[in-house]
Amino acid sequence: MLSDMQPKSSETAAPRHIEDALTWFYDTQRLGSKPGLGPIKKLLELLGNPERRFTSIHVTGTNGKGSTAAISASIIMAAGYRVGLFTSPHLSHFTESIQVNGEPISLNRTAETLRKIQEAVYAMLSSGFRHPTQFELLTALAFQCFADAEVDYAVVEVGMGGIDDATNVIEGKVFVITNVSLEHVQWLGDTVEKIAEAKAGIIKPGGVLVTAAAQPPVLALLEDICRDRGCRMLTVGREVQVSERAKSPVGQRFTVTTPNNTYKDLETSLLGGHQAINAACAVAAAESLNLYGADIRVEAAYKGLRDVVWPGRLEVIQRKPLVVLDGAKDLEAVKALVDAVEENFTPRKLTTVISISSDKNIAGMIACLAEITDMFVVTRHRVSNRAADTETIAAQIRNLGVPYEVIEKPADAIESAIRRSSEQDMVLVTGSVFFVGEARDLWHP
Repeated sequence: MLSDMQPKSSETAAPRHIEDALTWFYDTQRLGSKPGLGPIKKLLELLGNPERRFTSIHVTGTNGKGSTAAISASIIMAAGYRVGLFTSPHLSHFTESIQVNGEPISLNRTAETLRKIQEAVYAMLSSGFRHPTQFELLTALAFQCFADAEVDYAVVEVGMGGIDDATNVIEGKVFVITNVSLEHVQWLGDTVEKIAEAKAGIIKPGGVLVTAAAQPPVLALLEDICRDRGCRMLTVGREVQVSERAKSPVGQRFTVTTPNNTYKDLETSLLGGHQAINAACAVAAAESLNLYGADIRVEAAYKGLRDVVWPGRLEVIQRKPLVVLDGAKDLEAVKALVDAVEENFTPRKLTTVISISSDKNIAGMIACLAEITDMFVVTRHRVSNRAADTETIAAQIRNLGVPYEVIEKPADAIESAIRRSSEQDMVLVTGSVFFVGEARDLWHP
């Protein structure tokens, strides 16, 4: 049951200076999202432009960008460099988004840096600039922490899109567009070509683009942009190949071939064919840093793939019954998840516990998951302004005739699914990164 999922001790209260800094940061969530790079550029200028003190790999895409960023950082670390990693959203606490050599920044470091940023914000406001959004503050926090930690390289994941994203102030050398499908259409455009163009806004002149995008119109657009900006383009499926996949419930092995090397029998604990493609992007991206003075050797890819950890993505969190967490947040991610479950697991019965954000293709996600699900448990994740109401999700399940129950509280929903499952069954927790983060806290408070 859930007896081993409860916190083993209560957390002690944070010191006052940390509480004050975090309260100020959390309060900025009310500012929402605002387009434009003017405020983040001004904030970083007042901080002394920390983003110019390291070389970056910049990663965007509809799905897989977090995994690709984590693998890239692990490979570069394995080569002996000091590496920063910035990803979003987090699972449990926002400090997970900012890591140096695999370790999240401490609360003390967070508070000290936020106080410095707060002073810069006051100076901005007095100069007539608007207040930075929470994501802009998080981006500045990451870049300042990386500069203070004297990282050699930073792998930076875009928050949304590319061209207007707060991270797009870095002068990256290597760029990754994992894939492109319809998402955030109100912000990025209503066709894959428009979305690809927004994501391609991260590409700077003279760099290298690595992509696993597959649609011919998208590839043609990216080729034109790279040609105009004097960039080299490496495409998974053409210049970069994945082959000889062997899989098991605890990992997979595959070969990646780039224009420079063949990496035979790479091994990783990350499951699913989509993770092999993400790994190919990461290997090609890390290797491309050699064009700009790095020394990333073949053996670093092997060690980096073996060492990488990316929680909440096909993560086996419990056995007997098997409980798997996956933050599939949209239809394309759910399709990859269903393929991976069919490929790696053979449960007697599968129960899917699900919460989805309201701006997603709920009907499509449910229809896809119904292909492998014997019963749904519908719940609502804690990010109340984003979560779809349970009746909206339940209505789609009813249309398909799949058994379901609605339990509003996520912990109770997960407990119910586990309680009704035998040791040979599987519980899949999915639908949203927010939900998976909340669920993961039950095992790792």
